[in-house]
This record gives sequence, C-alpha cells and structure tokens, in this order.
Amino acid sequence: MLKYVPATSPSEGPVLMVTPETAPVHYVGTAVYRLAAGQRFQDRVGRHQERALVLLSGQARVLGDGLPDTALKGRAAVFEETPPYVVYVTSGAALSLVAETDCELLWASAALDEPASLASRIYTPAEMPIEFRGEGVTGRQVRHLLEEPGQAVRLRLVEVITPGGHWSSFPPHKHDRDIPGVESCLEEIYYYHMAPAKLWAFQRVYDQTGWGEALAVSDGDLVVVPRGYHPVSAPPGSTVYYLNVMAGPTRQWLFTTDPAFAHVPGFSVPGERRGTS
Repeated sequence: MLKYVPATSPSEGPVLMVTPETAPVHYVGTAVYRLAAGQRFQDRVGRHQERALVLLSGQARVLGDGLPDTALKGRAAVFEETPPYVVYVTSGAALSLVAETDCELLWASAALDEPASLASRIYTPAEMPIEFRGEGVTGRQVRHLLEEPGQAVRLRLVEVITPGGHWSSFPPHKHDRDIPGVESCLEEIYYYHMAPAKLWAFQRVYDQTGWGEALAVSDGDLVVVPRGYHPVSAPPGSTVYYLNVMAGPTRQWLFTTDPAFAHVPGFSVPGERRGTS
C-alpha cells in the first residue's frame, strides 16, 4: 500500500499514522493529529529516534525537555503565505502541546543508529526560506522547513504549494540509491491538502521495472514513496499543498531524473535560488 486515507471516526489518537512497522519504509514515519481547542498532545521520543512537530494550522502552547513554555501563534490554514512553526525534539525527550484553537499537527520521525546529539529547538516561520522553483507549468512555491545543515540528523521537511494546471515534484526524479555525488537514499512521505477541499490531484510513483501506482489523492491523504520517481499533477481550478517528510541513511538530497524526460528543456531543479519568508 502506498496511499493512506484519514480516519473518519472521532478519536483522540492520530487520524493517520505511518511507521516502519506499517509501511514499506525503514527510516521515516509520520502521524497526523487534529485537536480541538483545549485538547492536549504529548509524547516521548525513542532513544534511537528524532522527531519534529509541524503545527500545520492553529495556535498552541508547547513545552518539553529542553524547551521553554512557548506560545505558537500559527497560521489559520496551510494555504496562507507563511511557513508553519516546527518543533525539533531530540532523542529521549518529551514534548507536550495544548491546543488554544482547533489545530492540525504533523508528528514526523526518523530512525537513528544512535541517539541524536542535537538539542530540541523551536523553529519560527521567519527562519524558513521560501523558494519559487520551476518555470511555466512547473512553477511552484517551496518552503524549506527543516533542511539546513545541523537542524536534524536525518529528518528533512519541506512544504510545496502547486497552482492548478501545474506539475510538481518535477521532473520525475528519484533518490533511492546511495551513489556518492550522484544520488542519495531518502524515503519520502507526502501529506496532502487541496483547495477547494473537495478536489483532488494525481501522483505517480514508479520505477523502470514497471513497479508502481498512479494515485488519485484527496484532501488529507498521505502517500508513501519508498523508492522510484514520484511526480505530482494539480488539476486546473485547484491549489495543491503537500508536506514532504524525508529520511534515510544520510540527510543529503541528491537525485536522478527519469531519462525519458531528458529531451524536455527547462525542467532542471535550481540549487540555492531562494527568497526569504
């Protein structure tokens, strides 16, 4: 299974959860929570894990081991022109959050070989670079949430906003082998929202052996990319949001593109062409 849909019955637990025990991955995991005002989320990170909490929407207070009691005045929705708050939580540390308004949280994880030496830390929206990547129908906005050196051991987090009629995660590319200087092995999870919420998008996950699926994804769905190429298409009249969670043996992002698209000009991914939030 590559696509996971949210639970529809009320629960105090996650509406979605993917771990190495439930999905075809070894390093990366994700859980999504939706809290009403006054509800609490709390967890403790495993000794051989690191985690990051993304406040997708809403306002909350957080505190934990190595973290002060802090008010997070987050955005109302993921489509606002601002990145979210991200709370990095190191190995063995506890985190507690109390929702001050209705909140949506994403709790990302990466498996580690040994405990992380990094300290827990809160990253604010103002610290996150925004990049406008691609041209024409490949144009999209990329928000770099947790990608700078020293912010995590293995976790990488990025948000992407794709306008209707555009392609994203393009050109079709993959990062499932460790080839020094060419490609790195990073498993990836996509968590989606749509505007309007009743619309949908397409994602294809495939490799050159014929393995893979073409997936219709809806608001609140999650797609696991254990390997292969993984482009996304947003239909006209929609705006497609996704949050990428990546992790692998190393944190470096090196990829190779599908050679079938080598004849298409202008689809290279830029290096450090970034704006600021």
